[in-house]
Amino acid sequence: MYITDKIKLAVNNPAYKSVGIYIFTNFFSKGVSFLLIPLFTNPRYLTPTDNGMLSLFSSNLMLLTPFICLGMVQSATADYFKKTKAGFTATFSTNFIFSFVLTLLTTLVLFIFREVLQEKFEFPSSFIYIIPGIAFLVFLSEQLFALVRN
Repeated sequence: MYITDKIKLAVNNPAYKSVGIYIFTNFFSKGVSFLLIPLFTNPRYLTPTDNGMLSLFSSNLMLLTPFICLGMVQSATADYFKKTKAGFTATFSTNFIFSFVLTLLTTLVLFIFREVLQEKFEFPSSFIYIIPGIAFLVFLSEQLFALVRN
């Protein structure tokens, strides 16, 4: 069997397709940050103040993401193998609703403490809405990757 035939068989295999899609999406998401290093380090594009805002944004995002996800991705992975299709579907959709409610609660808490955050940390008011929304999108992407992986 020639190497081209082996490659054609590998491309048509669903397991290899799934692994390839997973590797490509992870590499792309991590690779974008690497490709943007010249933009982040050049003072012509981002001032030190902008870098500080970017750091504040990313650290707050890393702080809030676990509170919005609450380990539901890992739970969904375990439920995928333990439960029936109907049970898994119910749990999976409940996770989305629960995470969305937590996103709204986080936004409300940040809105209540917005003046304190602005005084102490110079926290921009737009972050109050953006950070919980992006943390919810992180949850959605992790759920999608977990489902594709399983």
